Amino acid sequence: GNCTIFRGTSSVGLGGAAPGTYTLGPRNSCVADDNEEREVHVIGTYGNSSYNYNHMPEGLVPRNLFNVKLVQRGPLTKPLVLVVASLYPMAWDLDVPDGVTIDIVHVSRYTNYRYAEPSEAFAPSGKVGRTVNDWISYGTGFDHTGGSTAVLLQNVNDLYGPVTSFTGYRHFKSVILQVGGDPLEVVANPAS
Repeated sequence: GNCTIFRGTSSVGLGGAAPGTYTLGPRNSCVADDNEEREVHVIGTYGNSSYNYNHMPEGLVPRNLFNVKLVQRGPLTKPLVLVVASLYPMAWDLDVPDGVTIDIVHVSRYTNYRYAEPSEAFAPSGKVGRTVNDWISYGTGFDHTGGSTAVLLQNVNDLYGPVTSFTGYRHFKSVILQVGGDPLEVVANPAS
């Protein structure tokens, strides 16, 4: 696909850190409309910035809570796919509005003996058709500290077709993601 990632103030995207929440580093994002079969959104983060495993019981890395709030910006005309990817374990809390169903949630989760629990997605009953838990890489859009956004996006493309949007920060805790409508249309303040 043609989802070219832009960084910082020049970035464009359908996702952004929720106002007033913690972030580290600028937003790295892209938007495209190359997938005729699905609307595919990818969220990437290094994850879990608030731990120090040397101070945790048994030295295990805990699972951090991460909120994903979907905001419908227009009609959903294709099946919706959400891929969430992090190196460290995350509890992906999906806030899905009425009238929206995520057909597939793919949790790209790395496993490590130092992790207390693996990453997992949580959503209200009936809001997710199918959940896939499988490591397909992670990336933040700017991989100077690790990760491979190119590998992640290629793997997503192989599984679900071209990416509609990518949103990545090195660390962040909450994202508002616009879904539906024309992904290339600029909507300054979508309904929340």
